[in-house]
Amino acid sequence: MNAIQKSDILQRISEFDQMGETAFLQKYAGGRGSVTTWIVHEGNEYPIKAIWASAHQPPIAPRSFKTNDCEPQIRAMGFKLRKQEKTLNPSTDSFSGFCGSLGFPLKNIRWSWCAIGQNGTHSLFTVWDNEILPDGQTYEFSNGGSDELRTDAGAREFRRILNETIDNDLVAYGIKCSPVYPLTIPRKRQKFDRKSLLALRIRRDGERIVGTIVGTVPCDAILAGFTTSESAIDDLDPIGSDQPGRAAYTGTFIVRDERVRQAVITRAHGRCEYCGELGFKKADGSHYVEAHHIISLAKQGPDTLKNVIAVCPNHHREAHFGENREQLESEFKAILAKLQGN
Repeated sequence: MNAIQKSDILQRISEFDQMGETAFLQKYAGGRGSVTTWIVHEGNEYPIKAIWASAHQPPIAPRSFKTNDCEPQIRAMGFKLRKQEKTLNPSTDSFSGFCGSLGFPLKNIRWSWCAIGQNGTHSLFTVWDNEILPDGQTYEFSNGGSDELRTDAGAREFRRILNETIDNDLVAYGIKCSPVYPLTIPRKRQKFDRKSLLALRIRRDGERIVGTIVGTVPCDAILAGFTTSESAIDDLDPIGSDQPGRAAYTGTFIVRDERVRQAVITRAHGRCEYCGELGFKKADGSHYVEAHHIISLAKQGPDTLKNVIAVCPNHHREAHFGENREQLESEFKAILAKLQGN
């Protein structure tokens, strides 16, 4: 094996620039970037282990050596390095400590960026603010391509929790985070929102897994034990209340009765109560439909079976965003009146 020369490093840096970070890391480092050390060249930063491993002929695996093994040689070539110390103390000021305080303990404070809540009914995800699409609502959790090829522990846990959230219809939240360097994988957080969580609706879209940001929930509300969302899209006996509970924190948010959503889903037997279409089969064998408040809770609508209808995702979105949404509202009311025997 020939000694690595500066020209070898520059050649791989050039390849990194041409291929892009994701493709380069997937080719030479199993999709993993630097955690603590980067090569600085012409104002840009490059993952040290991936660059060093790829500079060998043939390339070697980054896990076959430690960062300290290559640092002296790279410095001797005249390159500058940027180092960032690992933070392992899960204090309440840290991301892991913050997640734990909300009831979402991270499995590993080094590589976990999502978690299932201690009660098993909620999930929590990192949402990078620079990757929220221009509409301000859409966030791609997985593109179904290179994301599926990553095999590191964090990526495997992330896919598992995403699938569990969708298959088990968990209530999903997101913590909005800002990365230090957007192109570095895995990313390091520069800051995160400690005051509110994003309320998410996560679904499969072909091979992709996409989240829709449907509102925000004050962290104080989570700490107080409420399950909330500020958007009617999070809809879903004489169960419920004509005056659903509201609690004041940063603003007024709506406390939903989960029993109403479950009762409506059960009543529909997996079919859209508007068009009659049978929903797709879920992992547990049931068929998927969504619960929709005809008069939204934000408009003082009651959180009861008289105001909630089960619909397919297509008609649910149309009810909120379609040009015929007012007509749909009238038709939904008529359907529920028949279901109630009125």
